Amino acid sequence: MTFLNPLVLIGLIAASIPLILHLLNLRKLKTVDFSTLRFLKELQKTKIKKLKLKQIILLILRTLLIIFIVLAFARPTIQGTLPLLGSFAKTSAVILLDNSFSMDVSDAWGNRFNQAKNACRNILNSFQDGDEATIISVADLSNFNHSINQNDLYQNINLTRNLNFLKENLSNYSISLNSANIKNGISIASSILEKSFNINKEIYIITDAQNNAFKKDLIDSLKINLPNTTIYFIPIGANRNKQLANYSVDSVNVISRIFQQSKPVEIEAFIKNNSETDVKGLAVSLFFNEERVAQRTVDLLPNETKAIAISATTQIIGAIDAYVEIEGDALDTDNKRYFSFIVPEKPKVALIGSKELTKYISFALEPKQTIEASANISQYEPADASRIDFNTFDMLIIAGGPLQQNDFTRLKQYVSTGGGLLLFADPQTNELTYQKGMQELGFSFISSKTYSMQEPARFLNVDKNHQLFEGMFKEKELEKQAIESPNIYKSLLFQGQHQIIDIPGGSFLTENKIGDGKILYFAVSPTFAYSSFPVTGLFPALLHRSTYYLSSIESFGNNYIVGSPITYILPNKYSNNSSFKILDPQKVEFYTQAASLPTGSVLALDNTNQIGNFSVLTPNSKPIAVFSINTNPSESVLISQTDDNIKEFIEKTVNEPRLEMIDESNEIQQNIKRVRTGTELWQLFVAIALLAALAEMLVAKVSKNELQT
Repeated sequence: MTFLNPLVLIGLIAASIPLILHLLNLRKLKTVDFSTLRFLKELQKTKIKKLKLKQIILLILRTLLIIFIVLAFARPTIQGTLPLLGSFAKTSAVILLDNSFSMDVSDAWGNRFNQAKNACRNILNSFQDGDEATIISVADLSNFNHSINQNDLYQNINLTRNLNFLKENLSNYSISLNSANIKNGISIASSILEKSFNINKEIYIITDAQNNAFKKDLIDSLKINLPNTTIYFIPIGANRNKQLANYSVDSVNVISRIFQQSKPVEIEAFIKNNSETDVKGLAVSLFFNEERVAQRTVDLLPNETKAIAISATTQIIGAIDAYVEIEGDALDTDNKRYFSFIVPEKPKVALIGSKELTKYISFALEPKQTIEASANISQYEPADASRIDFNTFDMLIIAGGPLQQNDFTRLKQYVSTGGGLLLFADPQTNELTYQKGMQELGFSFISSKTYSMQEPARFLNVDKNHQLFEGMFKEKELEKQAIESPNIYKSLLFQGQHQIIDIPGGSFLTENKIGDGKILYFAVSPTFAYSSFPVTGLFPALLHRSTYYLSSIESFGNNYIVGSPITYILPNKYSNNSSFKILDPQKVEFYTQAASLPTGSVLALDNTNQIGNFSVLTPNSKPIAVFSINTNPSESVLISQTDDNIKEFIEKTVNEPRLEMIDESNEIQQNIKRVRTGTELWQLFVAIALLAALAEMLVAKVSKNELQT
């Protein structure tokens, strides 16, 4: 037996009052005047005994009256039911409805989410007047976890006695793109039920029991306390222990890092067979801005994941919305995987140096009759360097000086805010000034080398995996393929962060990064006095790629799981902008403000509950960042946990759980009646108290009449 209001039991102390009064009356002596002892003889011994017995009965009845009144107010309950006593104790229930997108599968019993909602209706139909309940869509809890504190969440979810409202509102529940987390749901349900005073507390878990719904946080090892609470686990789906045939695009890896108009973009798509049978000729399509640009087929063994390389070109400049899609199957939501990238406009380049030093650079980058220019070039003499506003250009190429120390300081500031800088060895700047300037840019001087004309220096090692060489070599023969080396007669060697091409004594091409920008340094001057580099095929190829590599931002999108917040640290060159334009996956345009933090200016995007691509643009519509939102690939494995695994999970999550498995959703009401406990006995105790009061009145009246006779 349990009590709903156990504190009222303190009132049982009052049951001692009749006993105390009885004892006090026994000690109180009464003086009676009489003249003869003949009246004593008239008193019969049996009458005295009856009087004492009735006094004891009155004492017992008065004590029981107080006890039963106190017990009635304490609301005692017992397990099960008693004949002719009434209904169950009032119930408070939280229904955890799994609305993750794996519930959108259809089987022999129909759509699983519709099955789950029917199970909800059956549960609500089992309740009686005075019971209270609420429904929580578990997958939607993922959204709240990032936006508000979980302790505040359950404060906004209230139990209601309007069960008809809950039934009518079931039609408003829909599939979410998030994954369910059963442990979070149980934790929030526990917090909600703590506010209830009803004896019966119940949690109903309605789910397809996918593996990923049973995540247990390793950090939180504390079990959830659920006193007087029964957990009903209702797995949804026909043949739920059989894995359904489903294929998914698990991820997309963008291989290309330099994006140019009319140049191929290479990607690698990972396709998974989440079934126990082979699949032959599964069509895999690549889309750019809703246009199919490439297609391949793939064969997969059971539960196999295979990577497929696909490439296509795009004629569009700007942010490209892209995705990989496979043909339809049991679950359509995971058949698409979004990614995005930015194809930049032709970079604006400032070329600084004398005509003698820049002529081969201009020849390589400026337009020809048959070849379109790879950059918009503005040429300056070294003497004009101090008057150039570097920030109006996407990158700078410095072929030679002379430069001043102040020029290097300005170059460092320009690169740190996201600018790109291409440097050639400069024989015309003062040697000491040049070494100090290069040191300010992060390079350490090694030596100045001169090689013989008969035995010039040549490349020793090339980092072919660097983005500058992307697509120049066939991956299978990458190690065997050689790169054309010029004859090098003189070099001015500096040590940088990343050596790209090595020559005897140092690096021919090295890279440094400062802040948001990058620097490439060639250890030769673009003249024949230093090398034959200007007339090799490598010269225009490296210049062309360098302009896009150095001028572009990180132009391939980062990937996020749906519901995850996005925090983007803006490049320093945009830190002065306070407002930015956002395009969501539905191409809805809105503006958001940047927040200034010690780490820099930050954009926060919280509304990530839709899959697709987000673009961040400046107020004048220049794209600066792209983000892709996709579903959790673990949701694609359509196989349920076994009953033993479910019980083990509940035992590890809940302290001393009362768990009931209901396998058939059509028999929910019968199972609940079989399991449900808690009949309130307060009505019985009130009735007994009334009987005790009537008996006390009757015995007291009889005793009074006998005393008077």
